[in-house]
Amino acid sequence: MKILKYILIGLAALVATVLVVSAFISPKMSTVRSAVIQAPPTVVFGEVNDFKNWNGWSPWYEQEPTMEQKFSEPSAGVNAWTSWKGKEMGEGKQTIVESRTNEYVKTLLEFGGMDSKNYSDFTFKDSSGFTLVSWGFYGDEMPIYMRLMNVMMKGMLNKEFNRGLENLKKVCEGKQLNQPKISYEIHESAMMDRVYIAKRDSMAWEKIGEFYQTNLPSLFEAVGKAKLEPEGSPSGLFFKWDEANKSALMAAAIPVKGNSKTMVKGYETIIVPAGKNLHIAYLGAYEKSGDAHNAMDAFIKEKKMEQLSPVIEEYVTDPMNEPDTAKWLTNIYYPVK
Repeated sequence: MKILKYILIGLAALVATVLVVSAFISPKMSTVRSAVIQAPPTVVFGEVNDFKNWNGWSPWYEQEPTMEQKFSEPSAGVNAWTSWKGKEMGEGKQTIVESRTNEYVKTLLEFGGMDSKNYSDFTFKDSSGFTLVSWGFYGDEMPIYMRLMNVMMKGMLNKEFNRGLENLKKVCEGKQLNQPKISYEIHESAMMDRVYIAKRDSMAWEKIGEFYQTNLPSLFEAVGKAKLEPEGSPSGLFFKWDEANKSALMAAAIPVKGNSKTMVKGYETIIVPAGKNLHIAYLGAYEKSGDAHNAMDAFIKEKKMEQLSPVIEEYVTDPMNEPDTAKWLTNIYYPVK
């Protein structure tokens, strides 16, 4: 009986110790692991935002490639889901609940036989063509007597996340190496004074397309009513491009024959002075023109030139007449000295 008494006392002491220690452990388990990948966010985001790509880098698929899987259609973006059932991985379902292109993906994790809700997320930060990707996990609140498990689970999860990021890095960098290198012909030219009737504003990058759709038709109408003669294609003038805040100070503009006294009620007259320009004739969809601008930036740095303002994009192709975006011509001009 004394032995039983001592065993019970020992167990009580052990339970008390566990509860005391657990009181100092966070009720919610969370962790974040990060990696630097030599590929742009477009590539890394694409691997994460589509569940059908996960088998190429997921540490859990690597452990049990024979597990049963199902995918939603479509398998990418908000509300996309995947479910699994395996001997080692058990049962579960993962759903994308938030997705911001090239920036962020958040998923809801539901495990079979458990009522708790857990979340995982990925953030993608561009750094001169590299991507800093962070993979986080945020567990539901655990009762005090189970909190020691959080410590063990965190160690295991860190190992799995590190392995997954290592696999993701190999996949993305492999794809990047196989991408055809695009080169752009950059020409120097002298440009005369240009007169624009314009609508200037500051906005987030994702609002630029909407800004053009709203203002370019009304600009054409106003220029016509003022009986001014257009002298070129509709354009975008970029005075400031803010990488940190993902915003731009810019203008939708129509070049016209005129001078500083040329005015249209309700709009601004902008004179771009004569000077030396660098020119790229970019052929392709507008949303993919970033590579052309990156090539221009690299050329300016290599030649130790000073970039002036504004950068001009001249939209030569009318989308109403040519639906194939691969055939859209955009003249890109950078004033320099």
